[in-house]
Amino acid sequence: MDAQPLSFRTEVGDAGHRLDQVCASRLATLSRTRVKRLIQEDSVLVDGRPATPSFRVNPGQTVTVEVPAPLAETIEPWSVNLSIVFEDEHLAVVDKPPGLSMHPGPGHPNRTLVNALVHRWPDWHTLGPDNRLGLVHRLDMDTSGLVVVARTAAAQVRLQRQFSERTVTKAYMALVDGWLEPSSGTVDVPLGRHPRWRQRQAAFPAGSAVGGIRIRDARTDFKVSRYLVSRPPGLQHPFSLTGLRLHTGRTHQIRVHMAWLGFPVVGDRVYGLRKPRLHLTRQFLHASRLSFDHPCTGKHLTFRSDLPGDLAGLLAGLDPAD
Repeated sequence: MDAQPLSFRTEVGDAGHRLDQVCASRLATLSRTRVKRLIQEDSVLVDGRPATPSFRVNPGQTVTVEVPAPLAETIEPWSVNLSIVFEDEHLAVVDKPPGLSMHPGPGHPNRTLVNALVHRWPDWHTLGPDNRLGLVHRLDMDTSGLVVVARTAAAQVRLQRQFSERTVTKAYMALVDGWLEPSSGTVDVPLGRHPRWRQRQAAFPAGSAVGGIRIRDARTDFKVSRYLVSRPPGLQHPFSLTGLRLHTGRTHQIRVHMAWLGFPVVGDRVYGLRKPRLHLTRQFLHASRLSFDHPCTGKHLTFRSDLPGDLAGLLAGLDPAD
């Protein structure tokens, strides 16, 4: 189900009070902690614009709160074959196929990675926040590749710490539109919720007018692996097969950063071309390498994943650039 919008107007008695305090007092069904989280996710708007939890309100302002529809309290097991790259009693590394959502949510209440793992591990029953259980990071539904999942609370905490401290290596392969030049570099541009299209992210380089939008640092390294051209010769178009490494893990980070550079990911209809030059039903983005320390043994682990069939097949139809 879609988010449930709640709206109210601030009064004289609200003047000067924090936004999270005012929302919690007006919306009895939500705790202040829950309200603060919604504000940080840009799900609370003041006169149509995002704000911070500490924002001091004025009388007569319209506050709109988008509260996600409640999810089921239990997860329905789903029997489906998963590509498990590594598994022990503490964690598993899954090679996620495209089209598979990570966890239940609006529009996909079941048949997600979490549902499949609940079927695989019947004792994996203690729910985490928002039915995410042991997920410590995520991939977009149409991004394929490696993801690590915790099987115990202790492993989850220790893996989350590694992600928070940015000691996990997350490498991707992407095909981008055009010949990316220079062939290597770093995009160090903060990201935040798009001011108009709230389901999207946007880049906010230094000097941008933020206007109350909560932005976060975001850094992506890139290096071109191959320059390619499409067929036939008379209709050639340039593409760049590019390796990327994330230093941060912001929503849609690679897709937004590449689009900001002017070289959008092929097949990305949100941040890229509405009519892709190549036939692909999803974005050409694959999580190809994942490295981290085992949360219990301390052993450094590295996993790799080849391009899946749809992406490898697309590459086979391109020629090397002269």
